[in-house]
This record gives sequence, structure tokens and C-alpha cells, in this order.
Amino acid sequence: MLFFIAGSDTVTITLTWAAYSLALHPECQEKVIEEIDNAVKQNGVTYESLKDMTYLEAVINESLRLHTPDSLSIRRCTQETSVAGIKIHPGMSIEIPDSRHASRPGIFPEPDCFKPERFLQRQSSVRTRTGVVRA
Repeated sequence: MLFFIAGSDTVTITLTWAAYSLALHPECQEKVIEEIDNAVKQNGVTYESLKDMTYLEAVINESLRLHTPDSLSIRRCTQETSVAGIKIHPGMSIEIPDSRHASRPGIFPEPDCFKPERFLQRQSSVRTRTGVVRA
């Protein structure tokens, strides 16, 4: 029940943007359809077949990068530090605007373009954690 209440909006927003992005990029849509067809033919509709859909996962990650449903991440400071002369003490909450990182050309070349392939590169510095793009 918690997922339904707390996660329904973010899941809905993510899937809506992913579907919209695929509609705008039919070449990506074809790759997703082919990947789903192949995975389902081999294993049926299972959790294992879903784990094999790497391009679909890349599409979701790219949609999250471009259209994050949450505007910021909140982290708790674990050790004393300072940023731009401001002291941050252990236990303080830090708010990090996610969209700023997702639009940096130094991290994501052509940041305004929908390119799921950027998440297929294993040597990439791009990582995801709980659906939030991190660099």
C-alpha cells in the first residue's frame, strides 16, 4: 500500500514521459518493441525476462534524466565539511537539485537530446541509483 500511495505519481510521470519520448523517436520505439518481443519469446513474461531488457531500462533512465519527477534529492551529511565557505555539520540535510546535473554537457553530451544509448555504455561515468540519475 505504501508504494501505491508514495510511488504512484512518480511511476506514472516516468512512464508517461518514456511513452512520449518513444512516440517522438520511432527508431527507439522499434528497438524497445524488438527487445520486448525477443525477451518474452525466450522466457515468457517473467521478472527474469524484464532484467534482460537493457534497452528498455536505458529508455527509462534517459526519460528520468530528462524529466525527473522529483526536483531534488535529500541527503544527510555524515562528516563535517564546507562548501563555498558554508560549514556543513554531520546530521544536516543537504538538498541537491537533480535537474542541474542531468543537463550538464560535461556529464551528458548533448544534454537536451533523447539518447538512451548513453546508459548502455558500461564504461560510462553515468550511474543510476533508485531511479535518479547521478554523475
